[in-house]
Amino acid sequence: MVAVSFTYGGYQQTINFGEEVKNANKTIPRGILLAILLIVSLYMLINYAYVKVIGFEELKQSKNIAAIMASKIFGAKAEMVLSVLLFLGVLAYINSSLLSNPRVMYAMGKDRILPVSFTQKTSMMHLLWQ
Repeated sequence: MVAVSFTYGGYQQTINFGEEVKNANKTIPRGILLAILLIVSLYMLINYAYVKVIGFEELKQSKNIAAIMASKIFGAKAEMVLSVLLFLGVLAYINSSLLSNPRVMYAMGKDRILPVSFTQKTSMMHLLWQ
């Protein structure tokens, strides 16, 4: 379930990008709804494939079913490829989190909820060398 939570984990960050989206009141909810429908459909198809390829009895006893599925379909090296793809997926989630949180502070500084210094665009390297 940890991997599942990462796939849904980006939706709380979408609100932070609303200022740049054209017609955000319609576009963001439509995009979230379509993405959730796509993800649910993919999960249903993948689970169906797990039962058909691996078998229900083996699924009950297996821990790393994605790797087993990949190795049965694509061969022994598929486990490594799948691990790399999962790692990249987690990095993408972390990237969106790292990019969106400072934007919130910038917007709060612009609205004068936080000090105005949060609106200044300074690089991290500049701050480190001072």
